[in-house]
Amino acid sequence: MEKQFSGLSNYSGTARLLLVMTVFTLLTLLQSKQQLHGEGSPQFKPDTTKTTFLMVLNTQTTYGTFAGYSATDTNRLFIRINDAANERIYFGIGQRSTGSAWYFRVKDPNGNVVYGPTLLPTSGTGFIPYHRQAIAGPNIFNAQGYAPFVITPTAGVNGNYYIEFNKGSGTTVANNEEIGLGIFDITVGMPVSLTTSPGRVFSYNWSFNTDSYANPFFGSFYIYGADSSVTNVNLNGIKPYKFRVSCNSYGTLSTGTPAAKRRSQLGFRVPPELKLFLRDPEITAFPSGTLLFMSGSVTLSGCTRDSLCISVNLVKRSDVTILIDRNNNGVFNAGTADRQLFFPGVNPGPQCLPWDGKDGLGAFVTPGTAVRFYISIESGEVNLPIFDVESHPSGYSMSVVRPAAALFVDSLYYDDALVGGGTNLTGCAFPCHTWVSNPINTESNSIGNNNTINSYWFARKQSVQVNLIMPDYLVTNAGPDQSLCTGTAGQDTVQLNGSIIYSLSTYNGSKKWTSLGSGTFLPNDSAFNAKYVPSAADIAAGAVTILLRPRYACTNPIDTLVVALKKPHS
Repeated sequence: MEKQFSGLSNYSGTARLLLVMTVFTLLTLLQSKQQLHGEGSPQFKPDTTKTTFLMVLNTQTTYGTFAGYSATDTNRLFIRINDAANERIYFGIGQRSTGSAWYFRVKDPNGNVVYGPTLLPTSGTGFIPYHRQAIAGPNIFNAQGYAPFVITPTAGVNGNYYIEFNKGSGTTVANNEEIGLGIFDITVGMPVSLTTSPGRVFSYNWSFNTDSYANPFFGSFYIYGADSSVTNVNLNGIKPYKFRVSCNSYGTLSTGTPAAKRRSQLGFRVPPELKLFLRDPEITAFPSGTLLFMSGSVTLSGCTRDSLCISVNLVKRSDVTILIDRNNNGVFNAGTADRQLFFPGVNPGPQCLPWDGKDGLGAFVTPGTAVRFYISIESGEVNLPIFDVESHPSGYSMSVVRPAAALFVDSLYYDDALVGGGTNLTGCAFPCHTWVSNPINTESNSIGNNNTINSYWFARKQSVQVNLIMPDYLVTNAGPDQSLCTGTAGQDTVQLNGSIIYSLSTYNGSKKWTSLGSGTFLPNDSAFNAKYVPSAADIAAGAVTILLRPRYACTNPIDTLVVALKKPHS
């Protein structure tokens, strides 16, 4: 080392330090540049001491299908092409779990084969002898990389291409087969500009094999949410043997209540919906969503005591939680006057969220009272169902990658009761949600063995505190029921005497009498002491229902009276 750096003796101590730092920085940048290209095994196997394989499956009896010839859309391994005229797909394979003859082919978004079928190589073009070459990527972009297969997209066809694998034949599907890819790379790049586009490889439903219950999985995923947020989830050294993982916005079941859908389940329940990437999705192809989830002010209104409206204006579909904080301490205290309302999947636009005006103890809140509300808008719900993971001793870690200013909800939720585990429905701080086998590093006594364990969280949250005054409410009284001995239609009348008042003040608005019959009101339908003239149809029916309500704004406080109509004895 002294010989290599002997020339530094001509510089001062400070200058030598700066020069050494500069050289170190350049070496680091060069190393980082080499690591920019590879996309595949480098993301889930940081070095050759870690044993992890991408598990390609063709209708395997336990784990299903992934990236095989028989794969349907949600089980394919996709490669996004944005510029078919200039972009190319570069592919290479090295270490694998079996030496059997396996083929691969690449299809365009329309299902047309654009490359292959071709045997997976054991040397030469497309073969990656060393893991470091997979990290470096294709040698077209990095001299330290490997010599790749080069796949040209279909002219004029952009979109999601996909790569498929099959054992023993380039055409006939081999069922109940699997292969592990320990070293592989899929890179999208432009050979003319010598640039690559990381973040183009994704699937809805990945599968992996660590080859032992004792081998931890060091990978992470970038989840492209339904609201176009990107969340990174670090699996943090889970210990499966083989496992499958998907991601969606609802849970392990597609039907039922939100709580039921989010529960962990017995057996294989990994419904796919959201895209999972090995790197941050390339932003041109997968842009970020908006940060705003609610606009305008929150208001409280209502005309009747038990039918109030908490009005919000949502920018996008979201879950809304409202804390009616009667203790004024900023948190929900069960068993007190605090009340918490939950409204799942509220549509965008102005919305009325109903409240019956009662607190947590079932008492009506008095009109004129100042009430503190906390409105929490949660969007980007993310569920991570994972199948057949025997141990997860360290728990998950999550973070929102973009939008950069997103207010990430730093809580994780789970309900493992159906598989014999615990629950946390109030949220726990990362890392949390752990489980282990007994004995350790086995499949024994584990809630994860052959089961699907679900965890969920929210990628975005917007919370506001508002102090609102309980509105006064109207009390409408149409009067008591009556009976009338009547003869000819249009002659006898029913004297009405209704009232409409606020609970705290006088009502000065207009009122309106209506009838479920066909009679008329004298002098009109706006006087509290109007008279009702039954029609022939009313008399024939033997009774008529009359209603009183406010004429304008508040039309729902309605009271009724029934008039029994009796004919005189002849």
